[in-house]
Amino acid sequence: MVIPTVQGQGETLSQWWENVVAKCDNKKKEEVADVCWSLWKARNELVWNKKACRLYVIVANAKQYLEQWRYAQRKVSYSMFPQSVEGDGEVSWVKPQESEIKVSVDAALFEEFNTSGIGLVARDSEGEMIMAKIICIKETLDPEMAEVIAIKEALSWTEKSPWQHITVESDCLLAVQSIRSKTPMLSPFGRMVKECRRLLPEQNTVSLSFIKRSANIVAHELARASYFFPDREFDRRSVVPIEVDVALKADLC
Repeated sequence: MVIPTVQGQGETLSQWWENVVAKCDNKKKEEVADVCWSLWKARNELVWNKKACRLYVIVANAKQYLEQWRYAQRKVSYSMFPQSVEGDGEVSWVKPQESEIKVSVDAALFEEFNTSGIGLVARDSEGEMIMAKIICIKETLDPEMAEVIAIKEALSWTEKSPWQHITVESDCLLAVQSIRSKTPMLSPFGRMVKECRRLLPEQNTVSLSFIKRSANIVAHELARASYFFPDREFDRRSVVPIEVDVALKADLC
């Protein structure tokens, strides 16, 4: 999404917009208007709620909203998810088909410790855990960046595994849609998205799916445990924290 700039000193907002209207086609006008709206929303969050937002997140949110709006205008589906695939939006965890593997991912932030955590769990068609992995990053990341890094770690993890027919699940809609989209994004978040896109085509048996938080309890608990049990990989025979074992059952409820 490229925003046209207008040179000139002392130019008012209305004059700038008139120039945009004169120089851009309808599609570009929609993009500019949507980014302006997203910037205004971020400005209000900063002024009224003291919540700052990175520029790449503002632009990514604007793009997501615009894609949803354009999708709704086409009236080809009642789905709320643009570029949706079968299984998107599940509210409880669903077992994969026989011979398939599902890898759920999530991220957690520990701002007081300047740390971020990632949890990955692979389960089979019986719902049994095959492998799990937790990663601790000594940096407080933005939520969206942490989530897309979690997806990248899952794709790298499955690339080295013997598994076939894998579905990677994330509860971050923005990250999933950004990876599915072909729109270039010139930002740290965009570079990580590009890396995820690179990993996907190389594994024709791997797909990416969006699920609700309620269907992602296991990966969430693993991400939360990452600060206390950093950088570990284990299987079902290993000692599993009680809260993760409970979550394995709760996901299926």
